[in-house]
Amino acid sequence: IHPVSLSEQGSLVTEGPFIAMAWPCSGLRCGHCDATLRRENDRKMGPSMRERKLSSHSPADERRRARQAIDRLMKKADEDPARPQFHFRPEAGWMNDPNGTIYHNGYYHLFYQFNPFGDVWNDTHWGHARSRDLVAWEHQPIALWPSYDRGETGCFSGACAMDGHGDPYILYTQVGPRPGVNPHEQWAATGSSDLRSWTKHPANPILSVKTHGGPKIQGDWRDPYIFRTANRTFMILGARLDAKEGGDSVILLY
Repeated sequence: IHPVSLSEQGSLVTEGPFIAMAWPCSGLRCGHCDATLRRENDRKMGPSMRERKLSSHSPADERRRARQAIDRLMKKADEDPARPQFHFRPEAGWMNDPNGTIYHNGYYHLFYQFNPFGDVWNDTHWGHARSRDLVAWEHQPIALWPSYDRGETGCFSGACAMDGHGDPYILYTQVGPRPGVNPHEQWAATGSSDLRSWTKHPANPILSVKTHGGPKIQGDWRDPYIFRTANRTFMILGARLDAKEGGDSVILLY
């Protein structure tokens, strides 16, 4: 592997089973990961949010609770004069970046960061929609929701792909109860053939900072993306190296 220049300041660092592309951190903070914002949003969401994080519900229960919350929010969303009329948006609630975009069996599938319980960042689920032409979209059942009984408070960004048998799977970043303190983990979910139903893998986490075989991580280690080339499958993750490793913001390649 030959080092290449990414910019005047950047470089490609190679060692062991991973490649770390490093560049100086600008010092800017990622707002939606800020613990202060999380606390403020918890306050806005009220006691029901905190109680939900301490409880355990079946998939059917969680889907029903989310559906009821969306129905309650739809009138407010429809009355919003700034609501987009052309670009995709959820029926109601907060959304963020698209995840796991994939074309499968005649449909373009769009997964996205989604809070069905309010219009602020919190309680991150994976919303899901599909389209045949990228213009008209059909809302699908929520794909992923936090496993509160396992200490998961959010399902962060990730990717959707097909395994060697042609079966769909999702890789995403699990967020624990104290982001910035509890290390992120990479979790998997397997899907039905139509991508409408998802089950978290029983072996989760499939990758942790203790098992990833790379450098020591401090803080973020998240947002997997999967790609294939030369008959091999690769995954990249964004990360912040431990101060003893240089403290750089990097992209790890597995």
